[in-house]
Amino acid sequence: MKFLLLLACTSSPKSTDDSQAPLDSVGDSLTDSKADSENDSAVDSEDSVPPGGNLPPSAEECGGTFPAVDPMATTIPQGAGPYWREDTPERDALNVWEEAGSRLILSLRLMDLNGNPLVGKRLTVWAVGLDTRYDFEGAEANGYGWQASDTEGRICVSMNRPLPYFNGNGGLNPAHIHLSVGDDEIEANQTLFTQYYFSDDEWLTEFIPPELTFTPEVLATGERIRSDIVLP
Repeated sequence: MKFLLLLACTSSPKSTDDSQAPLDSVGDSLTDSKADSENDSAVDSEDSVPPGGNLPPSAEECGGTFPAVDPMATTIPQGAGPYWREDTPERDALNVWEEAGSRLILSLRLMDLNGNPLVGKRLTVWAVGLDTRYDFEGAEANGYGWQASDTEGRICVSMNRPLPYFNGNGGLNPAHIHLSVGDDEIEANQTLFTQYYFSDDEWLTEFIPPELTFTPEVLATGERIRSDIVLP
């Protein structure tokens, strides 16, 4: 996966997450449509139903060997947003509240510009729950978690695919996932903040770099994004 350096985010480093507004009629329709789709799938075949609860990712879901990497540039940074937690727990299953939704696997690899794996780096992941709020102060830290990269630079976590949410300016922020790489839990010490978006999201804007936009692979248990994160 190739990335270019860009210092701007959607509008400003904090703008993507300036609102904690709950879903209203538009958000409800998004949730209803997702629920209808899942119900239809359940009727078609029990095998097509994503696993419920807060299951850690399986080895099959995480996928096999990554393809050879030929990085040309570092991963594009984006703002952290206002919902960073310095007490984010170490976990590989982020759907702590066991919310219904679309199961999503993030299978990631941390690399340097020479294609070498970055071992023992702390990758933090967080996103809104289905109520489109960040659990940034709650004791459970739903939707938040970090993992240390293994000897191949790899990390794999399970979560719910986040939904778009209202931005406080009369529109919707596209669905996105926050990612951060560092050596500890201190926000100021993070080497990279970035965000991942979904190619089928109607709320994408021209300000979102296409290099940060993904089409998830379809799995029997949900969806998967596999990606390299390249650091200088």
